[in-house]
Amino acid sequence: MVSYWHEILIHKELDHNAAHLTWGNQMCHLISSIMMLVSYVLLFTSSMKSVVCTIYLSHTIRQGGHIFIEGNKTKNEKLKIGFNTSMKIFMIFGVLPFYAYLYMFTNVFTGIDRWDMAFYAFCSLVVVRMVQLTLFGTHWLQGIVWVVKILSDTISDIELYGPALYRWEAIPKTYEYTTKEDAAMDNVKELLAKKEASLKKVQ
Repeated sequence: MVSYWHEILIHKELDHNAAHLTWGNQMCHLISSIMMLVSYVLLFTSSMKSVVCTIYLSHTIRQGGHIFIEGNKTKNEKLKIGFNTSMKIFMIFGVLPFYAYLYMFTNVFTGIDRWDMAFYAFCSLVVVRMVQLTLFGTHWLQGIVWVVKILSDTISDIELYGPALYRWEAIPKTYEYTTKEDAAMDNVKELLAKKEASLKKVQ
């Protein structure tokens, strides 16, 4: 069986190759990842207002890179287990404003501080996707695999896209954990089965 960490690295590479190939988007991700690392520290050392402002600004930059610079690459993201570009657009312009409406104009979240509410709203998007992958993904730990992947993206993005800053050119597609042929596969279940078969041959 493909180890869970190996699977995380596969998903990171699939993600990069599918929708992170322009210099501008890579710089947005580099800046965003640094800010997210700061938010992890602020979560334990500062106010919720500081945490929320840092997270939302970070993801405004991050998703802005996808929407306005890279463009909608949903058609390239069929092997991606996280949110594809179209899903992100729906979350940003549909779900989060709906949360804001419920908070401001109804009594659904009465008694919850607005900064806490903003943090819970953001986290709920992650939790919902994690549960979806746990129940309907390739295996029951895929939700955890995805959460570890996105949390560690803050570090791996800095490592991958940092050199693009001083090179002034985008980091191209990488094929350390996947191949060009893998990208043509129909779904991630087939891909993981192929990787598992390859490991058995090596052993």
